Amino acid sequence: MDLLHITKRIHLLRRVPEHHLREAFEVAARVFTIGKGEILLVEGEVDDSLLLVLEGQVEVVHGDPPVQLAQLGVGELVGELALFDPGGERSATVRTLTECRIILMDGQGLKNLRERKNSVVPLLEQAAIRSQGRRLRQMNEQITRLAAGTPLASASPDGLFGRLKNLFGGGGFDPNPKEPAPNPLDVLKTSGPFKNMPEDQLKALAERLEVVPAPKGSFIIQEGDYGSDAFILASGKVHVHRATMTQQHEKIAELGPGAFFGVLSLIHGSNRSATCQAVEPSWLLKLTQENYANLQKGHSASERGFRQALYLALAFQLEQANDHVAYLVRTLVGKRNIGDKETKAYKLAMSGLTTYSGEV
Repeated sequence: MDLLHITKRIHLLRRVPEHHLREAFEVAARVFTIGKGEILLVEGEVDDSLLLVLEGQVEVVHGDPPVQLAQLGVGELVGELALFDPGGERSATVRTLTECRIILMDGQGLKNLRERKNSVVPLLEQAAIRSQGRRLRQMNEQITRLAAGTPLASASPDGLFGRLKNLFGGGGFDPNPKEPAPNPLDVLKTSGPFKNMPEDQLKALAERLEVVPAPKGSFIIQEGDYGSDAFILASGKVHVHRATMTQQHEKIAELGPGAFFGVLSLIHGSNRSATCQAVEPSWLLKLTQENYANLQKGHSASERGFRQALYLALAFQLEQANDHVAYLVRTLVGKRNIGDKETKAYKLAMSGLTTYSGEV
């Protein structure tokens, strides 16, 4: 297949100089035709394959029994983990819904291209981050459609006396962290998404972070608001909630020290997709939009290390969201007496699994 046809199908590759694109296909990329119903990636297996859908359609399924989470079409990346963590386990199974033409790159091929400073790799990394962010947002929307939810806890102590103590600090009540402000570098060293960054890169990143307190009960992020900052939890505990169609809230995650959250608005410049509330006095490291932009656009080792951390944080959140959606679907389907309201909720949720067929 000629490169002109490939670049017409994969918008991302149009931005690659021709000599880099030819090198990519000589060194790392191969095109395969795969029949309908074939499994491309298997949940739980270690696999370093990166796939781009050139023609056809695939589905992503998760759990046992399997629940369909998404359908992906032309231009989509599949198996982006190979770019950032080749030894990681697949969090879902991918199989073809139609006959497909697939561009395949393996971990060694990507490594070879990176060593040659081929511009395909950083573009793929940026596309993978955007893709993960979009899929996470879609899964959060699925949770909204499926979950019944419960009322969200108040941001302040119950009752007038409790609120006055919160406001004026009376009666020995102190909503702020009791421990001293953390050293950002120490936090980054123990944070999972940043585990593979060398210390000199961590030091450079730590200098860009602002240390801020989060009082117990405070809302760090509120769903629907426009925000441009992301956070790393240095100490304490944060609960993540998503509003449901019943105007209640579904708890979708509990974050501990080292968690990197609030990144979707950084990536897509959109409104917050969930509410994050400190349920204990907490310390946060804040990353601003300006610093994010400076870290994201470059191709140095430090900037690539940051993209890796960003991807790993999104991948972890997406895996949790996938688990939650699969649980909610199985719960609805497994009920013997499904009411009209639940039946409609299930059908609506399933209708939300629309095919993405676009340009990466």
